[in-house]
Amino acid sequence: MTKKRQEILEPLTRELLGRVDNIIGKRKPSAEPAPYKSPKTKHLIKSQIIPCKSCHKPAAMLIFAPDATTAAELEDYARLMYDPMQKTKVPTWILGDEYDVNINGQQDIKIFLMKTYPNREEAQHVLASIFDRSLDFLIDNHCRSKRKRPY
Repeated sequence: MTKKRQEILEPLTRELLGRVDNIIGKRKPSAEPAPYKSPKTKHLIKSQIIPCKSCHKPAAMLIFAPDATTAAELEDYARLMYDPMQKTKVPTWILGDEYDVNINGQQDIKIFLMKTYPNREEAQHVLASIFDRSLDFLIDNHCRSKRKRPY
């Protein structure tokens, strides 16, 4: 998604910067503007690495994005947390907005989430009880090579 955004925005940005510079007289119209470099900013994003119960190595990572209500906002968190995901190399989910639901008289929570590593999946609303069970299965079977891993 970042590459696609860059392909769209870069020509527009160059043209806009060129026009502004021409108006204020900073350079000649034919000069190529320098590529834009975004400032390095630090973001504090809550995340949790869940260790395997047997070997104690990382088995999964959760990234918390409580204000994310759209797939694009989850993607923003994925971009910000790209380096930590690449370093840990474990199944990773970004957990966005959550809300209470009542299903057949049972209280539960629905979480807006997106799996981002190792394969990116579509954002979806999932019952917390179902997500917790699948996460428990993943962690419980982290070291068992005889069983197929669910990720």
